[in-house]
Amino acid sequence: MNLKKNIAELKRRHVFKAGIAYLLVAWLIAQVASILLPTFNAPSYIMKVLLFILGIGFPIWLVFSWVYDITPDGIKKTEDHNQQTIIKSSRLNKVIITSLSIAVVLLLFNQFYHSNGNDTKINADITSLDSKEKSIAILAFTNMSSEKDQDYFSDGISAELTNVLSKIGELKVIDRRSSFSYKNKSATLKQIGKELNVSYILDGSVRKYENKVRIDVQLINVSDGSHLWLDSYDRNLDDIFKIQDDIAKAVIKQLKIILATNTLSTLRNRPTTNLEAYRLYLEGLYYLNLAGFDNLNKTISLLEEVILLDPYFAQAHAVLAKVLILNSVDYENNVAWESRAYVAIQEALSIDPNLSEAYVARGMWYWTPANNFDHEKAIKDFRKATELNPGLSSAHEYLMLVYLHIGLLDKAFEYGEKASSLDPTNMWIRHYTGQVYHFQGNFTEALNTYNSVADRYIPFFRIALMAQILNYQGKIDEAFKIIEEGLLEYPTEPQLNSTYAILLAKSGRNGEAKRRIDIAIENKKTLRHDHHLYHNLASSSALMGEKMEAVTWLIKAADTGFPCYPLYNRDPNLESLKGYPAFEDFMFEMKKKLEYYSSL
Repeated sequence: MNLKKNIAELKRRHVFKAGIAYLLVAWLIAQVASILLPTFNAPSYIMKVLLFILGIGFPIWLVFSWVYDITPDGIKKTEDHNQQTIIKSSRLNKVIITSLSIAVVLLLFNQFYHSNGNDTKINADITSLDSKEKSIAILAFTNMSSEKDQDYFSDGISAELTNVLSKIGELKVIDRRSSFSYKNKSATLKQIGKELNVSYILDGSVRKYENKVRIDVQLINVSDGSHLWLDSYDRNLDDIFKIQDDIAKAVIKQLKIILATNTLSTLRNRPTTNLEAYRLYLEGLYYLNLAGFDNLNKTISLLEEVILLDPYFAQAHAVLAKVLILNSVDYENNVAWESRAYVAIQEALSIDPNLSEAYVARGMWYWTPANNFDHEKAIKDFRKATELNPGLSSAHEYLMLVYLHIGLLDKAFEYGEKASSLDPTNMWIRHYTGQVYHFQGNFTEALNTYNSVADRYIPFFRIALMAQILNYQGKIDEAFKIIEEGLLEYPTEPQLNSTYAILLAKSGRNGEAKRRIDIAIENKKTLRHDHHLYHNLASSSALMGEKMEAVTWLIKAADTGFPCYPLYNRDPNLESLKGYPAFEDFMFEMKKKLEYYSSL
């Protein structure tokens, strides 16, 4: 075989030029497809099929170029003369020159487009990434399974993605409580993005069938509704952790986030290797999100099953501890629940000493009536949680609550803002913000904030606080009106009755005030915390001229977790106590405590 002769024949038949022309045209087709397919929400497999066809077509085209010529009379077999090959060469030259010209234009456009912070492939404007905060909300994925009771699984996938991405300090991730609040609602993505104050939304669907799972996911730029990225994952259920990893990595890549080594290792950590334990864990999270006593008990049962299947599932231990504490404080006031919670916390931290949720659980445990509201230890644990995971909104929320009670109101407001930015629809945070304004003496802002809280959130306590503010503002008739309306619905509620006692005492109706005090004390077991009640009782006692009684109640309020110097110092109801020796001694101790907590 004569190699030179064969190469010469390949050149004569213009096979080399045909190959170059094919590759250029194929590249152009691929570039155009990479721009247009995502724009029309085409499935990712279409691009893969196109590339496969272009790859298979290349050798076929080379054989075609060897065998055939393109002539003015059409396609004919190559003959041993030059005229037809000259025509073929001329046409191939035109194809190559045209393709190269288009390629140069595309490359220049691509370079210009990227230099302005854009991604040609997905036709989305991301110039804001360098100038704006990188922020995202992961919505509850739609359950597309034939079994409609699989909502827990689709919700759980979204919740776990939220949990993973929230550990990235460079990315603000909205808490699931806020992002899931749009489930089954007709709000547009642009509206959701605006209300949650995020630049990007991750949305998707989950279809679980037999031992398979299909997850379709899309990353959307809120500003113009364009797709930054979209993909489909059709795999075995055993690959669920790998799918979550791949989705998280794709989001990180598209948002151009550079991760530190320790963050990368944290993201790679898998909570469990037991798939059934993970399924039950997701189901437990689903019932926890529904709230209510019965749902909390379902969560506890499911998490206990999880731990039997995998005793080294640290996250399950931490969540179990939190649920046990909530059950004890909110519903049953059972110290036995808290003892079990402490065991679960210790287990979680022994398995993973860097688990932020375990520090939140331990902070919650310290900050209960059973542990006499150990503010100092709670603060240390909640701070540790924020250091390990700056995107953990519950840690910021609890810090706000503790600082509110000990009178560090500026710090309470600071952490409240952080918590609210991560969980914008959380009405509890809004309620606590109203209390910060209230304790600062900013009564107008406090009243406006209380009024913005949805009615179903602690209505009796909010009514009581609003009545107190109206009283401070000299609107006692309005205060009486809303308290009496509240008592029609909650006749024995301690906060309402003790606030009613304040209004009655201020009006000189001391006998009626004392009857309301008795009702409040008789029913105080229904309260999560007694200390707000004790402050109210101190206020009504002061207004009735019972100074020693008032100071006794204030001491009790402080000793049970409410040493709030700024509130006691500016509360108009306590004005008559100023100069009274026992009150001045009490305030001296409160100021010392405030200074100590400020130094932590």
